[in-house]
Amino acid sequence: MALLASGREKFLLSICIIRLPDDYEFLPVPRGTLQMYVTNLRNRPVERVRVVSLKETVMSLYHNLITGSGDFPVIHFRGPTFFRQESAPFRREEDKENSRHPSQAAPPGMMVPLAGYTSRTTLMNQPLPERVELRTLGDPWTRVHSLMVDGRKTKRVISTVFDSHQSVVTNRWRITDYSENGQCLMSVLCRFTAASTRCVERPKKRKRGHEEEDQDGEGSCQPQPKRRPIRV
Repeated sequence: MALLASGREKFLLSICIIRLPDDYEFLPVPRGTLQMYVTNLRNRPVERVRVVSLKETVMSLYHNLITGSGDFPVIHFRGPTFFRQESAPFRREEDKENSRHPSQAAPPGMMVPLAGYTSRTTLMNQPLPERVELRTLGDPWTRVHSLMVDGRKTKRVISTVFDSHQSVVTNRWRITDYSENGQCLMSVLCRFTAASTRCVERPKKRKRGHEEEDQDGEGSCQPQPKRRPIRV
C-alpha cells in the first residue's frame, strides 16, 4: 500500500516493554506498550536509524509525562521495538535539502501546524540552528544526552515545547540530534498516542487547546495488516 503524502514526514514508533529497571517499575505502561508519533521538522528525510534510536529516549519522555519531572533520566528497558512510516512528503528532489516545502514556511520560533493537528494552540519552540557550539546547548528548558547512533557519537537535545502564551504544552517534545562537530542530524516533534497517555493523571480543568483528539487511532504493538512495520 502506497504511503500518503502530507505536509511532513511522520512515523509511528512502538515499544513493547518486557522489563524496566527496578528504580522505574512504578511507571504505569498501558498493556506493556507505548506508541509515539515522530514528526520530522526538517526539509529533508530523516534517517531511519535515527527514528529507531528514539527507543533510547521514549522512556525519558514518558517519565516526564507521568511525573512532571524535568530530569529526563535515561531509562533502559527490555523488549522489541517497531516502527512504520505514516506519511512521506519528499516525493520530488526539489522538496529536499535546500528547498523549503510549502507547508514549512513559518516565522522563526514557530512550529507549523502538523497534518492532522486539530488544536487551536500554536506550538512554539526555541529555534535550533543547523550547526551549533555543543557547549551552548544546555539551558533550563532542555536536557542533553550523549549516545551512539549507528556508530556515531551524538548529542541529543530534549526540548520543552510551549504555546503562544508561554505555557508548557504537555505530551510534546522536540528532539534534536547533533554530531560531534555540532551539525544537526535530526529534529523531530514527538507525542504519545492517546492509548499511551491513558495512565496520565489529568487536571480537572485545562485551558482550551492544550489537548487534541488523536485522530490516528490508538493502535497496538502488533504489526498492522495493511502496512508491515519494521522490527529493529
